[in-house]
Amino acid sequence: MLFALALVLAAVPDAGVAPSVMVDGDGLTATSFTLEQLKKLGPVSVEWKDKTGAHRFTGVRVEKLLMQAGFTEKARHEELRASLIAIATDGFAAVFSVGEVLEAIGPSNVILAWEQDGKPLPAEHGVFRLVVPTDKRGARSIYQLVRIRLSNAR
Repeated sequence: MLFALALVLAAVPDAGVAPSVMVDGDGLTATSFTLEQLKKLGPVSVEWKDKTGAHRFTGVRVEKLLMQAGFTEKARHEELRASLIAIATDGFAAVFSVGEVLEAIGPSNVILAWEQDGKPLPAEHGVFRLVVPTDKRGARSIYQLVRIRLSNAR
C-alpha cells in the first residue's frame, strides 16, 4: 500500500517540473524520461481500438527506452529471461518478457504513448500510457504510466 502511495505522489507533477516516466532495474541506469526527451527517440504512430473506439496513438517503442537506459545488444541474449513491469500511479502493473518487446525477436508492439488522435492523452489517462495494439485485449495497455522496471529472473 505504501508503495502505491509513493507512486501516486511521485506522479503528481510539481509546479515547474515536467512529468516523466522512470525506467530502471537490474543492469539499467535509472533514467527519467520527460515528454521532450521521449519525442527525440523517434516517435511512431499506431492504430488501436479500445472500448471507446478506434484511435491513433503517438509514442515511442519501449525497446528504445531500455536501450537508452543501458540495455545493450550484448545483453539482449543474456537477459531474455528478464521481465518488464510497467507500473501505473495506482499500483496497477502489466508484465512483459524482454524478448517479446524487442522488435527483432518478439511479437508484441509495446508503445509508451503521450498522444491520442493528435492531442495529448485525456486527463484521466495521465500524461503517459502503454498501448499494446498486438494484444487481443487491452488489459496491458495501462493508463497513468509512471515507471518501467526491468527484473532479471536469475
